[in-house]
This record gives sequence, C-alpha cells and structure tokens, in this order.
Amino acid sequence: MKRKELLEFMKNKIDPHYYEGLEIWTDKRKKHHIFFDREFDVAPIFMNGFCVSTGDLFDFVHVYPEYKKR
Repeated sequence: MKRKELLEFMKNKIDPHYYEGLEIWTDKRKKHHIFFDREFDVAPIFMNGFCVSTGDLFDFVHVYPEYKKR
C-alpha cells in the first residue's frame, strides 16, 4: 500500500506516539525510484501490533495500539 493509504489505515489503530514515528519513518522511505512511490507491507503481530515493512530484508518497524493499564 502507498504511504498515504498506510497512514490513513493506521490512524486510529495505533498509539499516537507510534503514529508520529511511523510518519517520520515512511517519509524517509517514500521515494523508491524517481517516478514510483514505495509500497509498504503491513502484517499483524502478537499483542495486536503491526509490522510495517518496505520489502527489504532489515527495513521494518513494529507499531502497537495504545497500552491500557488494568
């Protein structure tokens, strides 16, 4: 998915702290080539979080929903 779609998808699903970090991380990686925008992959992980990847081997970030104390 494109950067804009990714940020819209994640808007209410993750903690605002992680969302700001995701915006910065994707902004630095948004251009893949001169004419093409980079695609981002999203996969669910343990504890209701998400792994966002660019498709490169070690280029990913984990984001999580807001932590609620019991």
